[in-house]
Amino acid sequence: MIASFDAETGGAGELECTTHALLSIGAAVDLQDGTRRTFHTYVLPDPGIMGLIISDGAVAVNGYSPDLWREKEAVSEREALQRLINWIILWWVNRGEWASDQKVTLVAHNAGHDRGFLTAALARCGLLDEWESLVSRRWRCSCALLGALQDAGRLSAEHGASLDNLTALRTGTDIETVKARRGIHTADMDAIQCLDGYHWMLGLLKS
Repeated sequence: MIASFDAETGGAGELECTTHALLSIGAAVDLQDGTRRTFHTYVLPDPGIMGLIISDGAVAVNGYSPDLWREKEAVSEREALQRLINWIILWWVNRGEWASDQKVTLVAHNAGHDRGFLTAALARCGLLDEWESLVSRRWRCSCALLGALQDAGRLSAEHGASLDNLTALRTGTDIETVKARRGIHTADMDAIQCLDGYHWMLGLLKS
């Protein structure tokens, strides 16, 4: 089972995953019955955890402010992660998608960044073992797949391998229009765009 994941964070790279804050998480999955399930929650960084940074560059991307996050009913990091785990259990185990020899495989755009921040947060909250009982340690990266298709000449590389460019290529829309429609980054919409883009690229590989 493939599910997509996205994290909005206080830093820009996977090397910052233990020093910068997790700000929101989103996920999406297409089930065997043809329905789609999505997940999203805002994370209010715990002031008791020292050293978790939120850079000005990150704020420009995701619009974070403490007051805005409270308006959006942000929850603690531990609560957000437990909700994500419970969401996976709800659709995967309880709905019969689960098989005893399988785990959920996650795909993300720039997967190293998302996996690094998620793993660091799970470890801080003591939830890593529970997470790894459900989810494979092997992630897939839609950014890497897009880059490979661009290198092979299957897709245009004019605007790079960003998620916005993947959406533009998939929908046949100008990338500036995609950026304008999206506005600030949100983890739920990025997870949906990642899942749609990943499935689309897999279709290209089969054609």
